[in-house]
Amino acid sequence: MPRLDQNNMYIKNKQKVMCKLTAILGATTISLSIVFINIYEGENKFVSFSNNMFFTGTMLLTLSIIINFIKNIFIFKNRKYFAGKNIKTKGIDEQTLAALDNKERKVFLKYELFVIVSRSFVIAGVINFVISAIIVLLV
Repeated sequence: MPRLDQNNMYIKNKQKVMCKLTAILGATTISLSIVFINIYEGENKFVSFSNNMFFTGTMLLTLSIIINFIKNIFIFKNRKYFAGKNIKTKGIDEQTLAALDNKERKVFLKYELFVIVSRSFVIAGVINFVISAIIVLLV
């Protein structure tokens, strides 16, 4: 779990956490694409690698959609905490966080984790698509 500040009020360095998760997802999908090349022997290994990168990028974007769906269910389940709060796309502002009790703060921290994970999956999926397109253009 990402580190919290001294008062457990918000997640520190959200971009750093997102970059680390994106790097882990990218390395995992590249290694998975290499494994798929070895499993499915094709005519051209570069084209096969490009196809596998496109496939893993599609999987990551699909998982991102599923995570967003789960996030919306989580918001609906905890709608009493989200009613009337100023929730921005980049997170919850400090004024709102300062006025929350511990249970509400935990709900909003889980919400922020959903946002971070979802964005990381989207970024990793787009990077896979770009790598796939570059390989296709080179071959």
